[in-house]
Amino acid sequence: MGLITDQKLVVFGGLGRQGASVATELIKRYPNAKISLVTRGAADSEAATKAKKGNPNVSVVTADLDKFETLSPVLEGAYGVFLVTAFWPAGVDGGTGATTPLNAQLERDAALNCFNACKNVKSVKHLVFSTLEDSRLCADFNADKALPADASSYVVPHFDGKGEASIDIINQQSETDLAVDFVYVGCYYGNWFGMKPVPNEDGKSYSLYLPLADKPHYTVDVADVGKIVAPLFERLPEFGATVWPGTSEKSWPIHGVVGSKQSGQEIADTFSEVCLDGAECKYVPLPVEAFIANGVKMGMPELVARDFGHMFGFFQCDTYMAVREKALEEGKDKGLTDFKGWLGHVKHMLYPPVATNGAAANGTQ
Repeated sequence: MGLITDQKLVVFGGLGRQGASVATELIKRYPNAKISLVTRGAADSEAATKAKKGNPNVSVVTADLDKFETLSPVLEGAYGVFLVTAFWPAGVDGGTGATTPLNAQLERDAALNCFNACKNVKSVKHLVFSTLEDSRLCADFNADKALPADASSYVVPHFDGKGEASIDIINQQSETDLAVDFVYVGCYYGNWFGMKPVPNEDGKSYSLYLPLADKPHYTVDVADVGKIVAPLFERLPEFGATVWPGTSEKSWPIHGVVGSKQSGQEIADTFSEVCLDGAECKYVPLPVEAFIANGVKMGMPELVARDFGHMFGFFQCDTYMAVREKALEEGKDKGLTDFKGWLGHVKHMLYPPVATNGAAANGTQ
């Protein structure tokens, strides 16, 4: 049996990007449900007031995933919980960010704090966890160890910490009545603000530099996460029909949020059509290490550049792609925003119009 429509749902990260999307769809789908949005910041902030949308069934409450003792009070009486953890700082994350950014061990511990608190609160029957694979378990990734692990043994830290927590949750399946859904969210369209095609020296053409080799890129509008998550609460998931990627371990169900699949050149062509007035735009595949070196040269902290570079290396393995292919197919009737449509809405933010002879230009640089 799934959610009874007037029950309580708790959304961790409720003022962040994923959490806000989930909250929006929960309000639409279950108008009589009591929805609590959890933030580590102030519950009476301007952002909190805006998030409540004047809806008496929506509240903003304060708790900290790093502090286990703060979690049970916000979970009391809840039926379902959506959990998204923070790895990045606030400026990247969109919410309050991680207390200690770029620390995969702390992110893992935060996820397990929430899981254990949900187990302890008997009303909670269903946890939906926005997670990712542990790349280290995938035999078709980094088999030669060419991509070094960090000091905590993580190769793609913002993947591996979440994946490690998920394996721990799976291993405790027989010890709890709590049902779990895992959700893998694709690479955000918003990341193109930092990876868009750049103009070449000729002033006419553009290049898109990415370490994708000849593999496709699976992306999504983060505002669409709720369209996949909200319906999950209508039923209780069953354990064992799914296998955790890279292992033979039975798992709770794994869902994906993917709105677009394109090759590097198809991405470049879309930028050309939508943003660059048809200017030539070529995809230039970079080796992972070259991508990392370029990122550091441009001022990116090495830890961030290495995480992103290793992530793109992981994007090239079959284990990663198989899950995204399934998600892409399952999302076709969910109304997810396609990349071209999203790009059309933000093209002037990506490439602000410039003045030419006193008149506004058409948006190209």
